[in-house]
Amino acid sequence: MTRRFPQWRFASLSIATILIVLVLLFRIVQVQIIRHETYLSEAKKQWHEKLIWPARRGQIFDRNNLPLAVTQRSFSVGVTPEHFPSDQQSIRLLSRIIGVSPGTLKRKLSRKSSYVPLAKNLNLTESDLSKISSLSGITIDQRLDRLYPFGAAPMLLLGTVGDDGAGSGGIEGAFESVLGGKDGWLLANKSAKDSTYHPVNAPGMKPRNGHDLYLTIDSRVQSIVDFELSQAVDRCGAIGGVAMVLDPATGDILALAEKLSKRVSRNMVPHRNALYSVSCIFEPGSTFKLITHSYLLEREDVDPYDVYYGENGEAEFPFGTFRDDHEFEWLTFKESFVFSSNICTIKAVMNSQKRDFYNFILNFSNKWCI
Repeated sequence: MTRRFPQWRFASLSIATILIVLVLLFRIVQVQIIRHETYLSEAKKQWHEKLIWPARRGQIFDRNNLPLAVTQRSFSVGVTPEHFPSDQQSIRLLSRIIGVSPGTLKRKLSRKSSYVPLAKNLNLTESDLSKISSLSGITIDQRLDRLYPFGAAPMLLLGTVGDDGAGSGGIEGAFESVLGGKDGWLLANKSAKDSTYHPVNAPGMKPRNGHDLYLTIDSRVQSIVDFELSQAVDRCGAIGGVAMVLDPATGDILALAEKLSKRVSRNMVPHRNALYSVSCIFEPGSTFKLITHSYLLEREDVDPYDVYYGENGEAEFPFGTFRDDHEFEWLTFKESFVFSSNICTIKAVMNSQKRDFYNFILNFSNKWCI
């Protein structure tokens, strides 16, 4: 009896050992072979992180190539001391590029810290970036600032760029697809100690920078118009004013200014962040008679001396009641244009084909503009 008990214990221990070994083997096979890709993918999510490589926003120029809006790159440089090479050549190179004396740099590198910021708002050339990027332990953060030099054009016209890097209002917002570009990305190692990042030699995607934009605005004319409009609004006590200067030969807008009186806040009016002169829709009124009369004369539907009755300034039509500023009686077609008679113009065009008139309106700019 005493001899069989140790044998039973030995058999039980052997079986338990075999089971433990089998479980460990199964787990090893499961981790290393069966679910290898799954666990590797989870590990990479902890090791690596995809960092945004911001695109450079396109610049805005006036017709004379004067910059109205530009993007300036600045850099912040930091170092992980334990990874940085301590040789004199590396220290002198980094010292020269970031503008810190070698002695000061050595003192910063001697700190018992996992990460040390060295300099901010640096303007670095591509050559400088390439040189310090080759040094181990260096971290470079890029910042893109939108600047509007000289205040050459009003911000209401140019718009702004938000914290998300997207244009808002004005030219910046209207041409976001042209100016914005497309951000790239790169992979970086994430430190478990201090959450710093270190670029890795891995595939990435370079950013596609935005395109530059050249406006018809002449900043010299714009500055004059801004000043004169501001003076006129204050002098006349007006609520506000709009001024636009165009090249009559091409239709190019040389200046566009808007001014609200000092006693009126943009918070008190609708569309306070929009340019009224280009965003608020209104009926063209008498200016459209030019197109209507051109259509009728070109089609030879009327003669300049055809006569129409002005109804003494008020007439009913199937689509509404129309009035003239003056009580006209009989006017020739030519006189109806001179005196801007709505009633006579409507009577002249009443028998025209709607589709034909519509197509003429669409093609008018191509046919008549220089």
